[in-house]
Amino acid sequence: MAPMSLPPPRTVSVAELRGRVKTRLVELNRVTHEYTHWGLQLAYALLRAWHPGLGSLTVEAFAGQRLRCHLIEVRDTTGQVLWSRSDTEQVAGDQIQEVVDLFDAVLRWQAPRELPGWTPIGDTIGFYEVDLQSVPAAADPCLGALDESGRQPYPTEVVAALADLFDIWRPRIVQAVQEYARGLVEGWFQPLTDITRWPDVPAALGHPVPTGDVTDQLADHHLDSEDWMIGIGSVHGLAAGVVESLDTGESYGEQDHLHVRVGVYSEDLTAGGVTVADLATMFHGDVRLTAAMILRALSRDNNPSSQPTAVLCKFCGQPCPIGDAHRHDGGWVGDACCWDERLRATD
Repeated sequence: MAPMSLPPPRTVSVAELRGRVKTRLVELNRVTHEYTHWGLQLAYALLRAWHPGLGSLTVEAFAGQRLRCHLIEVRDTTGQVLWSRSDTEQVAGDQIQEVVDLFDAVLRWQAPRELPGWTPIGDTIGFYEVDLQSVPAAADPCLGALDESGRQPYPTEVVAALADLFDIWRPRIVQAVQEYARGLVEGWFQPLTDITRWPDVPAALGHPVPTGDVTDQLADHHLDSEDWMIGIGSVHGLAAGVVESLDTGESYGEQDHLHVRVGVYSEDLTAGGVTVADLATMFHGDVRLTAAMILRALSRDNNPSSQPTAVLCKFCGQPCPIGDAHRHDGGWVGDACCWDERLRATD
């Protein structure tokens, strides 16, 4: 019997290599985008813990050079100087150095003028004013402290009713609602005050910004401008109490360009002792509070005593971070594993 002869391994084609490089580049851009955000959040949290009334900073920063960042001045919300570099280093040497180290690490991946809240000071090269009022601190989706029974201080029936409501919405609208809510809770941006600024939301979160051309229309896995505007407006509508009962017609609030009227089923609310009127006044216009409630409703586990950090993809069954998954037909679909492939398969 002749010895078995195996063919040599196939050389990976140029097209395949291009695909792999493109995939890794997308992953790299996503990771650096997230790292930049959370690195800045940590730096700002350290400063806020040191000075709770923190308002703005002056930073000297030169991209592309080592030891390129210096914190020059720290001010409160009124502009009063809380600390300056001319102060003795013993005042806050360790805290300042940790913040500077974080700024240095972030600036290796992103130019200072591209960072949210960083504005060049006049014509002076390398000096920036950092407005921390435009970069809110990240919030915990769990609302308040647990009570004696281990429950969160808000009606779980509302969470369940919202979850049921989102299950009958178009998945693309739910995705826009979820992403806007996530951006608000994680501190990517402040609530919008003008719906024409909706492109700022996908841009801040690292999503494609629709342009309305043919390519966008064919890319069904990307949200379009209508998806974003309805999703954002629904969060604001719920916050402002612009709600209507789909079964009784009872309605509250006025719809406008920024506030979309949200329909709910009153029987789902009243089963838990909550009325449509209660829902209309529950959030008092607090958009970030509403966003936290929405994330609770869109989580797979509506147990108010916990917030899952990972979910199972309904298509492949693999675990993925909840921030890297999309709600779909009552379950979750992982971005990296199945989201794009599943939608392309159904085009």
